[in-house]
Amino acid sequence: MNPRDPASVGYEQFRQVTVNAQNEIFVGGVTSSRVVKLDPDLKNVLKVFTKNVHAAWGVRMDKAGVLYIANFAQEKGRNSAVDSFDMQGPFGVTVIYNEDESTSQMMTLPTGGASVTLANGQPLYGSQQGPLGRTFRPCYGPLMRLTSTAQAMYGR
Repeated sequence: MNPRDPASVGYEQFRQVTVNAQNEIFVGGVTSSRVVKLDPDLKNVLKVFTKNVHAAWGVRMDKAGVLYIANFAQEKGRNSAVDSFDMQGPFGVTVIYNEDESTSQMMTLPTGGASVTLANGQPLYGSQQGPLGRTFRPCYGPLMRLTSTAQAMYGR
């Protein structure tokens, strides 16, 4: 089973949809942990985002073209008899700048709406690289427990 391939699990759950200034459509896939970008006619997949995306529940884009993805999964092991991807991965908001997936990172989003980063530019909690490229398991405080990106987008 490949959790990124909905055909391998037999279904897909789509949640929130957002449209950019070019009328391209972004849809969050919960089952596959991805965001799919479609053309305005819904005939072609233009791009797929998977980096730092975990059970994509909400998708929003601001006026500057920054894509915000609300991850709605929980950190759990894969020891259960029923291997449901919906319940694995971190809570939090993934931010992608200019639709460039290499910029994808988890962020801490305070009430004011600006990302909180450490002095080295890494997010306060999130996708930090350790020695030899090892990624540390993220640690998310209550600030990260968002179920929708809508709150983050007001006022932007």
